[in-house]
Amino acid sequence: MAPHDLLQHNCLRHSSQQHWEVIANSQSHLLDVKGNLQANDMGVLINAALRGNGVVCLSTDLANHYLQMGKLKEVLPNTTAPGKTLWAVYLSRSYQQTVVRAFIDFTANAWQQDIKKWQA
Repeated sequence: MAPHDLLQHNCLRHSSQQHWEVIANSQSHLLDVKGNLQANDMGVLINAALRGNGVVCLSTDLANHYLQMGKLKEVLPNTTAPGKTLWAVYLSRSYQQTVVRAFIDFTANAWQQDIKKWQA
């Protein structure tokens, strides 16, 4: 399957995604995908994909569990999508509670480990 083949499939889109960008062979493809479901909740989109209702674009941390269990299948294995940045916003260090720092460190480490597992 090639990136432009997505245009022939039912794509389950997050309401913030007007287009899907896919990078294949160092070339970016901006795709105006269509589908019968658009939602602002990734859980809704994942459940629809698990039921076989279409193709969904998921971040690694959301997809890994389902891919490893064989419940979802990667359709473009030799492609990537541009990453999104996650920001942790908190009060300055002089006011930061220990639990906030621990949560940020845990989340950053867990996501890094998840990415490493997926890349292996």
